[in-house]
Amino acid sequence: MRLLIIICLSFYIKGAIAQEQKQYISSSKELVGTWQYNTPQLGDAYGKNFQFYKNGTFVLNYSQYNDIGRIAKITGKYEAKDSSIYLTLVSRTEVEGGKLVAGSYGFQKEEFVLNGGKPVTIKQTGEKPEPFVLTKCKSKNGAKCIQINNNKYYQISVDPNKDPQ
Repeated sequence: MRLLIIICLSFYIKGAIAQEQKQYISSSKELVGTWQYNTPQLGDAYGKNFQFYKNGTFVLNYSQYNDIGRIAKITGKYEAKDSSIYLTLVSRTEVEGGKLVAGSYGFQKEEFVLNGGKPVTIKQTGEKPEPFVLTKCKSKNGAKCIQINNNKYYQISVDPNKDPQ
């Protein structure tokens, strides 16, 4: 029984020390730019990414490699404080209509992909700020890194209005 208590305490202490070593974002200014999910590498399309603007608004763009998803992007307001980021949804853009067709062998990972359709913006109403844990993480290839909950994002541009390529 004592051994079990000692083991549990050691895991608790190890977790507490690791928690203290995390670096938190001190202000929303540190977030301005475009942050791509899981990699700082750019290809022929963007992966899922956040664009954070100086005026406290954001756009969450879903991956251009996702050939089956109907939600293309989410817009809203953000505020970083107290080791958290608070995201308030304003609208979402969905693809309406279109047709499922066979994916291109070697280019698209899905068997069937959505072809065509029209983007439609849907306003969100009565949304409250949703908190997410926000920390800095280890950079990759010199790119700054943030972590929102368990997802890592790498800064691919300091100006969210400019294409980083």
